[in-house]
Amino acid sequence: MAASNIRKTRKLRTRILKPRSRSPLKRAARRRTTDLPSPGAALPNQLPINPPLLQLQWSAPPSIRRRWGRLLPTNRDLQSLFRILNQFWLAHSTAAIHLEVNFVDEKAIRILHRDFLQDSSATDVITFDLGATPAGQRLAAIAVCVPVAQNYAERYGVSLRAELQRLVIHGVLHLLGYDDHTAAGKKRMRLVENKILSKLPARILHSIKKAG
Repeated sequence: MAASNIRKTRKLRTRILKPRSRSPLKRAARRRTTDLPSPGAALPNQLPINPPLLQLQWSAPPSIRRRWGRLLPTNRDLQSLFRILNQFWLAHSTAAIHLEVNFVDEKAIRILHRDFLQDSSATDVITFDLGATPAGQRLAAIAVCVPVAQNYAERYGVSLRAELQRLVIHGVLHLLGYDDHTAAGKKRMRLVENKILSKLPARILHSIKKAG
C-alpha cells in the first residue's frame, strides 16, 4: 500500500491514506469501533446535519468510554462541531461525503499506523480516504487516538475535549486538500483550524484560547 502526504503541524503527525482494502478499520481488528456503514443506513450516534452533504458519524469503544468518560466531547459538543464543519465543507466542496470519526485507544492507533505506514509508534490522527460508492458518494474515516490527544492537551494547556475537536477539524481539512508540508502550509492550516474553533460555543472556546 502506498501512503502519501505525511503531515506535521504543531508537532502533530497526521496521515492521509488511500488503502487498498474496502474498510481499513477492519484491519485494526479486535479493538476497533464500528464498521463503515452503507450510505443512508441508520447510524448509532449519528447527529443531524442540514443540509446533509457532509454526513458524519462518531464512535468510541467501551474501553475509551470507561477510561475517559466525561472528558470526551459530548453529543452536544460534536453536534455543534459537525454543524460548523458541514457549513465549511459546503463552502469548499460540492462532493457528498460520509465521514466516520473514531476515538480509539493507543493499541488501535498503533495497529493502523503499522499496517498502513509501517510504523508501530502511536500517533494522534490517521485519516483514510476510502474512495467513492457507485452512486458517487465519497467515504472517509478519521481515527483519533485519545491518549495521545491527552498528552498534547496537557502540553498546550487545553482541555482534552478541545484537543480532540481540533484533531477532527485537522483531519477534515486534509480531506479538503489542505497541506502542511511547508511552514506556510502549517500556518494556513492552523489559522483555519482556529477560525473553525472560534465558532464553537463559549463552553468549549474558553479552553481552546489557552493555547493561543
